[in-house]
Amino acid sequence: NIKKLVTYAKTKNKTASRLCYSVWKHVACNKLQLAEDLAWALFHTCLTMSTTQFEKLKDTDEKVFNAANIAEAERIRASQSVDLFTFVIFLYIQQINKISLRASAVSASAEWPGNYSRSSELDSGRSTPNKLCRNMDEQNHLQFISENLNEILDLLVEPENHGRNSMDATLSHGAIEALDLILEGSADEGRTLNSFSELVHLPTILPATGYSKATHAFHLRGLLSWIRSWLTQNPFSVENCIRNGRRLQWRLPHQVVLDHESGLNDTQQQSQNDVIKRQKIATNSHQVPRIGGHNGNKLVVMSMISRQTIARSSATLDGATLKIHRAHYSYLYLLSPMRSVTLDKCRKLTIVLGPIENTLQLNHCEDCLVIAACRRAVLASCRRCTLHLSIQSRPILIQPPVPNTSGSVIVSNTLGNNTSTNTPAPGTPTSSSVTLVGNEEILLAPFHTTYMKLMDHLNKVNLSPKVNYWDRPFLLGQDFNRQDLSQQSSRGRCWELLQPTHFYPFNIPLLLSTRSESMDRNPVGGNFTSAVDAISNSNPQTTNCLDLSAALITNATRYLGDSNERNLENYISLANSILSIPLPTAYLIALHERAAAYHKWPQDIANAKLTNEQRHTFSTVVDHRFRQWLIESGNLRQLQLLELSTGHVSTTLSSNSKCRSTYTHGAPLPVGSSTLQSHGNRFERVIRSSCTNGRVDNSARNDRLLTYSNNEDRLAADDDDDADGI
Repeated sequence: NIKKLVTYAKTKNKTASRLCYSVWKHVACNKLQLAEDLAWALFHTCLTMSTTQFEKLKDTDEKVFNAANIAEAERIRASQSVDLFTFVIFLYIQQINKISLRASAVSASAEWPGNYSRSSELDSGRSTPNKLCRNMDEQNHLQFISENLNEILDLLVEPENHGRNSMDATLSHGAIEALDLILEGSADEGRTLNSFSELVHLPTILPATGYSKATHAFHLRGLLSWIRSWLTQNPFSVENCIRNGRRLQWRLPHQVVLDHESGLNDTQQQSQNDVIKRQKIATNSHQVPRIGGHNGNKLVVMSMISRQTIARSSATLDGATLKIHRAHYSYLYLLSPMRSVTLDKCRKLTIVLGPIENTLQLNHCEDCLVIAACRRAVLASCRRCTLHLSIQSRPILIQPPVPNTSGSVIVSNTLGNNTSTNTPAPGTPTSSSVTLVGNEEILLAPFHTTYMKLMDHLNKVNLSPKVNYWDRPFLLGQDFNRQDLSQQSSRGRCWELLQPTHFYPFNIPLLLSTRSESMDRNPVGGNFTSAVDAISNSNPQTTNCLDLSAALITNATRYLGDSNERNLENYISLANSILSIPLPTAYLIALHERAAAYHKWPQDIANAKLTNEQRHTFSTVVDHRFRQWLIESGNLRQLQLLELSTGHVSTTLSSNSKCRSTYTHGAPLPVGSSTLQSHGNRFERVIRSSCTNGRVDNSARNDRLLTYSNNEDRLAADDDDDADGI
């Protein structure tokens, strides 16, 4: 079917080397029986992976997103094109996860890719399946290419050059350039990297590749032999990074010093040390050549992170591919622009990521809160995860085929086979015996935080804040229609949208400074050690960036009053000036209503005319409810981690006697009304402060964030001395 696509596209396009979306859409929808959404998802993914003109792509994405109607959007899409042979290779490599449901039904040991028994393994803390999903394994990549190399090259042969013996065929220069998508190499033992097309044209290599000067083409037989003789596994793999990479020490300042001052006994201290020893953070940035090669070769791998708070903004992360494996009960703030990010088998993780140029992928994650701006997001086998996204394409939720009433499984083959029904042979187990694990209870919400360099990072990776498909997920593997709510309800939807009434902005509790930021905010060279210093030396915009809950809720008095419509317009303008990525109007209205309720609360207390005893009782009830919520939500654990990590150790929160902003060592704790909130409608969060004489004490509302100077704590440094060999 793919070879027929090449022939058809060559006859339809004036520029034979390019494939227009309109041609691909016709083939995909009318010939291959693919859904239109899937056809565009495949085309757009290949376009973003192969383009070098990201600014043009960004402009196109904005036009499609803001199109007045579907017809205009389709007209813009139809004008897009990709290299034909590159798209052919892209389609072909999707087979790496191809399985046979009939074989799975016959074999008792066969399973859906990435499937595993989650209940027992996750409860025991061991969530590794026996066999990883093949697209995550570099060894399987090598095996797949080796076994299918002949067929891949055969697909790149021009239709008119096919003879009786395919091995005598030739490949054009365009076909060689298409192989850049999956192959690259080095001619100087890894000191520099070359794309495949550059490599084969080197004078010392060209004669061995089957190149003919007479035809200016490459003989398939000679090229195949040369590739096989030199093909090897990617040296910039996750496995190699862990074994031979450089170990990074990314614990927050004071954390090491306070390990022995945290009040733990010897047994608890030993247990904590064992956890720290198991965790690994490594990078191969010192091994990746600075010249040539794919952008994703630089890796940062984080494994076995448990009960840690890690905050980082550095050149080590800048442009890197980040792999996070088995992070549990931790809080990660990684605020640098990155190439791609993968979260694998993470549980109870809160993570805020800098803008991602390519893909955010979650595999087998549970109870995670993820905040990210990205080009694409893919979820597989995840449960109870909340994603606050700013995303340039529809989030993809990989769902297994839905069994029909007869027990067979409907399979849609993305490579072109017609939709078919696979029924087991007589005497074999039914297809229902194959456990198909999809996503469950996924909560989608808009991006709801900010930090100092967010807009610069968005521009660096060419992501548009004006484009956001966060609320339009695409279920890959099921033909769910977003408008067909009755059908989705009957089958059980795996996702929901966060209700505006449950929405809160998210404060990053640690302000990460880069060298340039420190200089801009503090021209005399002083070092900020708390948010109070930063606020006093910064402009209002900087202050708003530090504390969204203060700017949008507790300090929004002037946007509340009798003229609700005018005040709401001003409030929305304020929010859009603070947030680099705008919020949908419904969520801004919800925040405005919450701000009104917050400022109305003291008056309600005063109007109640409570006696001193009643005020004391009421204050005790509110304080108790807040402490109860801290424990139930797990936020008490985050506060304790922040205390330990930042050096503000207090027995107050540790003993859980009081849960208010407490000053220790002359600096504020990083506590904020919305810093700790991911979802849920808890009005008690607004009224947690003690009540005295009908007034709410908010004296520390602006003292919730901590900032560290670059010179003192090196949170943003990228020097080699922060690492040691593994």
